Amino acid sequence: MGSGLSFLSSLTAVAYANVISLLAFIIKAPIQILAKNPQVQTSFALFLQKMDHESFLYRFATQADFFTFWSLYVLGIGLAIMGGFEKKKGVLLTYIVWLVWTVVYISFLRFIPSVAR
Repeated sequence: MGSGLSFLSSLTAVAYANVISLLAFIIKAPIQILAKNPQVQTSFALFLQKMDHESFLYRFATQADFFTFWSLYVLGIGLAIMGGFEKKKGVLLTYIVWLVWTVVYISFLRFIPSVAR
């Protein structure tokens, strides 16, 4: 992005964005305890329960979650502010990196037996 963003500034932005992950845990934990099921979904996979769980679309939907998008948005804004570039660029870059990472991750999952996951 052409800025001199320091490691400590980046780490600070990541730390603030991860507070949202803590909030997600605080919301999910009581639901997991009440349901007696550690596999509580807050992702878009909730809407695709009848779909094959090994399909690319279902696996992508498990990665796409309200808390993830919120956290990425906060991270993008934080990096943009600390790096001194446009917020739109920071958020867009963060979402693009997440999308590429998620597609690569899901693509490689098909090579790993389900027992190992």
